[in-house]
Amino acid sequence: MIDFHLAIGQFINYRVALKIKDPSRKLFLAIPDTIYRTLFQKELPKIVIQEYQLNLIVYDIETEEIVLWQT
Repeated sequence: MIDFHLAIGQFINYRVALKIKDPSRKLFLAIPDTIYRTLFQKELPKIVIQEYQLNLIVYDIETEEIVLWQT
């Protein structure tokens, strides 16, 4: 969960900076599919994603292919 908290904090900071620098851009948080299927299916991460309107890119770590775009 520590990595989750660090990633969310960093994402929010980047989003604020991007809003100042180039508000037309949309920021995404890229995560491996294994993490998405485990950690991101728990209640707290789901609520945080919804509350902060996080855009996600979920990728297969082995094939390096995107398996889900969530906006």
